Amino acid sequence: MESALILFEDNLVRNFYPITLMRPGLDLQLGPLSLLNWAKAILNPHSVHAYVRSYLRASVTSRHPNLEVNSEEDLDSHEDVVLMNCMANPLSPKTSYLRKGYWCVLSSSGHLIAAKLRARDLSQVVIRGIPSISRILRLHYLTRTEENSNSSLLTFPWDILDLSPSAISAAVRGRNNSWESSLRNHAIIGQEKEVKSAGSNNNVEPSVVLDTRKGPIIFHENVTIEAFSRIEGPCFIGKDSKVRAGSSIRGSSIGQSCIIGGEVERSVIHGYSNKAHAGYLGDAIVGSWVNIGAMTTNSNLKNTYGQVKVRVGRRKVNTGRQKFGCIIGDHAKTSIGSFLSSIQVGVSSHIYGRSMVDIPSFTIYAKSFGKRKVELDLDSACRTQGRMMQRRGIQQTKPEVDLLRKVFAITRPERLKSNVRPGKFSI
Repeated sequence: MESALILFEDNLVRNFYPITLMRPGLDLQLGPLSLLNWAKAILNPHSVHAYVRSYLRASVTSRHPNLEVNSEEDLDSHEDVVLMNCMANPLSPKTSYLRKGYWCVLSSSGHLIAAKLRARDLSQVVIRGIPSISRILRLHYLTRTEENSNSSLLTFPWDILDLSPSAISAAVRGRNNSWESSLRNHAIIGQEKEVKSAGSNNNVEPSVVLDTRKGPIIFHENVTIEAFSRIEGPCFIGKDSKVRAGSSIRGSSIGQSCIIGGEVERSVIHGYSNKAHAGYLGDAIVGSWVNIGAMTTNSNLKNTYGQVKVRVGRRKVNTGRQKFGCIIGDHAKTSIGSFLSSIQVGVSSHIYGRSMVDIPSFTIYAKSFGKRKVELDLDSACRTQGRMMQRRGIQQTKPEVDLLRKVFAITRPERLKSNVRPGKFSI
């Protein structure tokens, strides 16, 4: 019997700031699918619900009209329900437990991964939208499984980078009837059958090289790859996206309606963002509605070849990676010729020149020009959001404006701590 699926957030989503300031964890991109769509593909539920942070509810409802958000009204008290952490690793073999008929609970290091239980028990185990693992463990009928490693959960942003190549390969294996081997007459290095497409309306121009020796290449619908570009798998290019002439894309996932140019390596770019010109982006995670100016380049390797450490909340965490680039939040902008180290760039921030430190949300940063940090005017941020959406033929909605205003308020302490103050900015 199919179960209802309820995706929930816990405090793990805070480790993914600033990417998860404007979106719930279920909207993070992993290879060709969002975590929401991975969960649906794995479990094939008859209905999908979500518990998200309260300030995100209106925006999530607007983006996902078929998703029941922060409500249990449509649940049948007699059915089974799967509670799944939105940061659960969809590639973990442990998720297969949830497809079986028995009731169970999966946990790891105090975090609930998932639980399959009776819907009538939800009211006693869910507190303000967050399932209580201790209360769930008291349900005597559940089979308990404790995962001793962190592989069943996405814990830090770099987990997305580590898992994306496998996610692209898994999508090809799991969707053979959906992805077609429809691209022909191009320079393909490796196996031609590893080049997949969602349809026949993609435009791959002559003199494009597709290299599948390290993994498959997937094009969604209405993708354009201009001449003299090189695409190396495992790679995914989302619907309506364009790769500019002479570009190099290696081991990356590109979301819907992006414009990509220059060099992109082992990175994840969410939908509606632009990196249209020359410059290098490596081992980076980029949110939506970001504009990366011409010649913007990020550093992803220390001169010592040591492992990169980044700040997560109030602590520095070792990524365990020799290469890790930047994290850029939604609506951020970089000017022409910007240079970024392994930093985090907050929501709607503007960068001019060289940046070596984390930049709070709604901050204009131009230290290399001798300027102090200035708080971006909120009304200006809202107008910029509307203009960028209009350029893509999308109408700015009230929930999106309201969300931007709420995130501005939420991130104010971050700016005060970094001595970012309101004022006029000019170069």
